[in-house]
Amino acid sequence: MSIARITIMNYKDEKDLERSEELYLSIQKEYFPNAELVANVQTGPKSIMSLAIYPSYKEAEKNLEGRQRFQEAIEGALVDSFYYEGDLTYFYKNPMAKIGSKYSEKDRKYFASRTFD
Repeated sequence: MSIARITIMNYKDEKDLERSEELYLSIQKEYFPNAELVANVQTGPKSIMSLAIYPSYKEAEKNLEGRQRFQEAIEGALVDSFYYEGDLTYFYKNPMAKIGSKYSEKDRKYFASRTFD
């Protein structure tokens, strides 16, 4: 059974959130290679919720080191960060859906090619 990890992050200011999301795009494939689905939702001007789905708890656990590295990289910008995880009990995607987001795979590749200070 798949599991979901939901991370909530609250930032000091809006620019911190934007820089953090760009950094995340640059490291997502390297730090979280086992994630089968990732959806980030900006829940306020300075907050974000990230939903990641993994094939199992064992596979999700493999990414905890990457999660820690990412959290350490952004800790100066955070007010707080925490996560929940649990069994995925239902998943639906309308086959006709045309889901759009602020960032795309093209953006992820762009940020992955940059270096961050």
